Formats: sequence, C-alpha cells, structure tokens
Amino acid sequence: MQFQREPRRGGYPGLMDHWPSEGGNVYISGYGFIHLDPDQIERHEIRRSASLAGGVMLCLTLLPAIFLLPGQLAVRYLAQFIPVESPDSLVLWTAVLTEVRNGLWQVGSYLVPILFLLLAGGRDLRRKDNTTFSARTFVLSFGCALGLSAVVGCGGELFSSFLSGLGLIEAGSSAVPTVPAAQALYVVRVAVILPVLQELLLRGLMLRMLRKYGDAFALFITALMSGLTAGTLNGGLCAFVMGLMYGYLMLRTGLLSSAALAHVLCALWPALSQTVGRYLPGWAAEAAMLLLLAVGLASFALICRRDENAFILSSRALDYGRMSGAGKGGGLPFRKKLAVTFGSAFFSAASAL
Repeated sequence: MQFQREPRRGGYPGLMDHWPSEGGNVYISGYGFIHLDPDQIERHEIRRSASLAGGVMLCLTLLPAIFLLPGQLAVRYLAQFIPVESPDSLVLWTAVLTEVRNGLWQVGSYLVPILFLLLAGGRDLRRKDNTTFSARTFVLSFGCALGLSAVVGCGGELFSSFLSGLGLIEAGSSAVPTVPAAQALYVVRVAVILPVLQELLLRGLMLRMLRKYGDAFALFITALMSGLTAGTLNGGLCAFVMGLMYGYLMLRTGLLSSAALAHVLCALWPALSQTVGRYLPGWAAEAAMLLLLAVGLASFALICRRDENAFILSSRALDYGRMSGAGKGGGLPFRKKLAVTFGSAFFSAASAL
C-alpha cells in the first residue's frame, strides 16, 4: 500500500477522520503508524536512497579485489593459446594480457553496481527528463569541461608534489605500459570504457534517482561519490571537481551522452599524453595544456555573455518539485538533506572506507 506525500481530500481508504494523530503519524489497522508529514516522508526516502548510494560505493571499493582473481584466471586460460617464439613476443603478450586483466576486473566492478541500481532503483529510474537546452550552450560546455580538466590536471600534479614533499605520499611509478599494443588497450580502457561505465552508473542511474530531492543535492552527492571512490586523496579531489562538471552537463541538457562524451574527451587527452606524449618534444604537453586552458576560458566567457540561463541546472519545473522544496509546504533544506544522508549507516561506512 503506497501513500502520497499529502493526504488526499477524500482521505485514505479505511482511515477515519477522528482517529488520533500525533507528530504527523496516524495509525491504520494492518499497517501500523504511517507518516503523513512530508518532511518525515522525505527523510525516510533520502535514507533509503543514501543506503543505495552507500551500497554502490561499497561495491566500487570492495569488488576490484574480488574480481582481480577471476580476471587473472581468465588471462591464464588465454595465455595457453598464445605462442611465444621469442623474448620480445613474451614481453608483448605479457603487457597485452595485463591490460586485458585490468579491463576485465574493472568492467566487472562497475557492472555489478549498475545491475544493483537497475534492480533496486524502482520508479525513480523511469522518470523522463524533458529538459530543453541551447545548442550553443551544449557545445560550449564541452570547451568548459576540457578547460576545467586542464586546470584540475595541473592542480592535481602540484598537490601531489606538495604531498610528496611533505612525505605524506610516495611518488609512485607510472602504470602506463611501454608496449605500443598495450598502450592502445590502455587508452581504450582509461579513456573510453571506464568513463562510459562511470557516467552510466553515477549520472545515468544515481543522479536520476537522487534528482527528486533537488538538482543541487543530486549533483553534489554524485560528485562526492566520484571523489570517495577514486582511491587516493589527489585523485578524489580531481574526480569530485570533474564530477560536478559532468553532473552539470547531465542536468543542463538532460542527455547522458553529453556527460559521457565530455568525460571521454577529458580522459582522452591525459591518456594520450601519457602514451604518445613520451615520443613528442617536451614543450608539446605544455602547449596542449595552454590550448585547453584557452579553449575553456573562451567557452566560459561566451556562455556567460550569450546564455542568460547557463547556470540554471534544469530549465523547467521538475514534475517532482515538491520533494526538492519547490512545492507547497517547502521541503528539507540542503544541509538537512546532507545530514540525513550521512546519517545512513551504509553511506557513512562506505565514505569511511
């Protein structure tokens, strides 16, 4: 039996007007005390969504270690059919199979939470977003995303150097393969497969499920999930900032493809600089960084000048505006929603991990 946020004029079936009510709760035979207070209902639903978000973060945190063994076993099975005729071919196939193993366990780590949300999301994932947007804003947003990725990349390197100088982290060696065939697989994995899976999970499913509590809340929580599951402090800060940008694109255009394409573009140039960039002169990387910064600044300036609604997350009143505080009776403020979210045991446990 489901109830709306506010009692219907005619009341609920079998609910008499003279039954006692206290604190927005009423007693219905066979169901117990039922919340009729909109704020209480919203708190309950936010806790449920936060639990699902915590489950997703736990999957992204724990599944890589679980899927590493099946990926290794699959690679060992494939290695039996690969002829090794020389030391060079041994090095080649070792690097290629290592990338295949990494791709298998990373894809598995994302497919499980995606299926989990599809099964547990319910009607929240079936909402239709009819957001209208300007084609100019759509194009310029990609330039802003590329410029922001350059800023985040520079800031991430400086921050990593600062932490390394303080002795808080160790300057690790690059995990980029040196074999050309393995480099191609690395670029496809890092710049295509993982960004698409991340956007499908976080922006395509998680943001859509959280959006009924407000666009700003959904944007912040999904970006926070990106940062918390990055694995490192430096990578988490970068992922959080870029997650805000990808979420903005999703909310502004209503198209998951826009966020996925922006993520692919922003992940492609660092991957290429790590692989192909080693064969280019030293000034090429700095020139590419300055070019991206210029594109980002120009795109941001044009958006500010020509699109008055560029910073409105959605260009229409959401069908579920009541629960985001836009309807009659208001709703929980942003800080209250965050407090309820972090009050969820699953979300807090996943954040701590």
